[in-house]
Amino acid sequence: MFTHAEVIVAAIHRGDAIGASNGSYMAQQSQAHGSAAWGLQDPVSQALCTGIVRTSGVDCEATSEVNAYCSKLQGLHTMLLAVLILCQHYDLHEGSITLACDNEKAIYLVTDRRL
Repeated sequence: MFTHAEVIVAAIHRGDAIGASNGSYMAQQSQAHGSAAWGLQDPVSQALCTGIVRTSGVDCEATSEVNAYCSKLQGLHTMLLAVLILCQHYDLHEGSITLACDNEKAIYLVTDRRL
C-alpha cells in the first residue's frame, strides 16, 4: 500500500502527524494540467509517506481554469484521500494531523462562499 503506512497511522493516532503539499502550474508546459506532491510524516521517526498527482481545472473554482491555486488545493485533497484510505485500512477512528499550506490565497479561495 504505502511506504511506512503503519508508522504514519500511529502518528495520526497520537495526533502528531504532519501533512504538507505543494502544487505547480506552468502554462508554457501545459495549459490543461498542473501537478502536486504531498507528504505525510511522523515527526518522531521521520518516516515519510509521499505521493504525486497530475492536476486539472476540473472541479476547481467555478470554471475549469487551471492555475497554481487549484494544483495546491488538489494536492491537499489527494493527501486527505490518502489519510482516509489509511484510516479505513487500519480501522483508525480517532487522531489528527497538522496540515501545511504555503498559500494564503488558496485557503481564502476554498473558503469563499461566493465561489
